[in-house]
Amino acid sequence: MAMGVSMRAASRKLFDVLGVRCYHVRNVTTSQPTLPTMRQVREKLKDLVGAQKNWSEQETAKSNLTDILIRDKSKLPIRCMNDSYQEAILPLGQDYRLREKYLTFMKGVRFGRILEDLDTFAVLTSYKHNNNPAYGPVSPMYIVTALVDRIDMHHQEIAPDCDIKFSGKTTWVGTTSLEVTMHVEQFRENNWKRLIDARFVMVAKDPLKLG
Repeated sequence: MAMGVSMRAASRKLFDVLGVRCYHVRNVTTSQPTLPTMRQVREKLKDLVGAQKNWSEQETAKSNLTDILIRDKSKLPIRCMNDSYQEAILPLGQDYRLREKYLTFMKGVRFGRILEDLDTFAVLTSYKHNNNPAYGPVSPMYIVTALVDRIDMHHQEIAPDCDIKFSGKTTWVGTTSLEVTMHVEQFRENNWKRLIDARFVMVAKDPLKLG
């Protein structure tokens, strides 16, 4: 019996220590999301671009897609802005291992990582706008970020222990470029609060990067 009590005390002490190291994960605010995570967004993007481990394999795979690239605009499907709308979650309030990757030495959130996530999200949104059943699982084009047009900060500080939600859609389309407008919100006090508004300009190129 004494050993049982001792083990419970030791476990409670260890849990308290881990609670501090994990930034009190027992009390963090969580959104209980059903949305795809940013990690899943990256994996989906890898599938869309046909990412290969070796560069030579990737170039060969892309060269085979030039024949299915639709160049006649009249044959492209009609799209509206909301067709490309999507959301994703960054579960900082639930995944303490993920949170460690986003923390600065001052225990704040690394804004550069948020910008990387915005860039990834913008690229996937662009691919969603250009999605065509005729292309199959791998897109026959490259989509890259040409310009970060605008970033508006609604809050200067981002809590390191609350979930972050990314949402966005295509808001303008040209011949070879488009604009993606995105919003970043954080789940605080049982409500989503706006952190960032951003506009990225994206450019599409053919599989061999010739135009």
